[in-house]
Amino acid sequence: MSEITLKVGGRIFSVACTTGEEDHVRALARRIDGKFAQLAPRYSTNLLFAALQLADELDEISAERSADSAREVETLKAAAQDAEAEIAALRETVTRLEAERAAGPADLFGSNKAAGDAYDLAPALERFAALLEDCAVKLHARNA
Repeated sequence: MSEITLKVGGRIFSVACTTGEEDHVRALARRIDGKFAQLAPRYSTNLLFAALQLADELDEISAERSADSAREVETLKAAAQDAEAEIAALRETVTRLEAERAAGPADLFGSNKAAGDAYDLAPALERFAALLEDCAVKLHARNA
């Protein structure tokens, strides 16, 4: 513990505080003295009013922070509801896709066929892709 000397309202006070908190306590005393100096010269009444003014300022700041916190909580709740709705939609999509996969591969017209039919189509699609690539190369050479 440290003992420091404070001057408030023209009077000197000795106050004990935690070591390392001396500057902070002095700053608080300066705030009180600033409020005190704005009042008429009746010491005990002035001290009371200075303390009431500081308490009022603290109360206003606390109310503002509470209002800010309440708005932030509402914003977070809305975001959480949006996220829950998105999760539900994604779950429905996953369920639908899993059902489609379990039903088997579909042909180009959307009807289900056996897996073998889809594999028969793969070589034809590869040849078609090769033909398209050839055409693209020829067009590119022609335009160059």
